[in-house]
Amino acid sequence: MPKRAEMTADEIKDYLDAYFATVDTLNAALTKFQTLATLAQTPEDASRYNAEVLLARRELELITNKRRAFQADTASVNPPDAAAVQRAKDISARVAEVQVKTAQFTAIVQLMADGLTEFAKIHPAT
Repeated sequence: MPKRAEMTADEIKDYLDAYFATVDTLNAALTKFQTLATLAQTPEDASRYNAEVLLARRELELITNKRRAFQADTASVNPPDAAAVQRAKDISARVAEVQVKTAQFTAIVQLMADGLTEFAKIHPAT
């Protein structure tokens, strides 16, 4: 797995495209979880949605740190191909389209997990 200095300009661009698509996925999910928490009918539901808010914020911090390590040339990555970048973008688009409804909570959680799984293939945990 190469570090940034060993990658081509196109590979770096593809990495950043996948990264920002994942950030968009997490931000969209985070906003939807916050809205669900605000609209929750019970304290239990509010707590469940707020737990996902915290998880989304945590994951945003973790992938931000991964990107910083990439840019500092201290982390090795699997340069994504066009299909991997497109998968990240597709997941981002799908989570943005999901309506903020209680019945869609599980779908939002799954899309967030899918986005993180795709990015982990590109930038595994160190």
